[in-house]
Amino acid sequence: MSLLQCRGLTRAWGAFRAVDGVDLDLAEREVCAVIGPNGAGKSTLFAMIAGNLRKTAGTVILGGEDVSALPAHALAHRPRLLILDEPTQGMSLTDTRRTMDLLRRVLAEAQTAILLVEHDWDVVFELAPRIAVLHRGRKIADGPTAEVRADPGVQAAYLGGLD
Repeated sequence: MSLLQCRGLTRAWGAFRAVDGVDLDLAEREVCAVIGPNGAGKSTLFAMIAGNLRKTAGTVILGGEDVSALPAHALAHRPRLLILDEPTQGMSLTDTRRTMDLLRRVLAEAQTAILLVEHDWDVVFELAPRIAVLHRGRKIADGPTAEVRADPGVQAAYLGGLD
């Protein structure tokens, strides 16, 4: 059973869809990085999952319970899931390594799943055995890190060639 199940998550402002029908599952103690170019919808997706931003459509199931309508503070008691939006942004290499060590300890000791947005490829490839990729609000890839890294569509999204 998945710890986290997101179905059809959508956030629209008028005709603009920042996140458009995203499905995402996360197992207990799994680490998954959500990546994508700037403006792909990563932070908006995280804000909806965390309960900080109202969804236009979709559901969030955490531990078998529909938490779609719960505010963020209701989800903080004994967390089984950490949602981290660019945890190493602006850090020195030394501080980034310390943060990665801390996250590894959390995984080992607290039995917590981690869902993270990160632009530092070294962090992504070292911490996350699975990557989901957003582009223009839609999920375009999801799978093992090596597969996603080699995906031509993912490479095109980052280089600006995917429309």
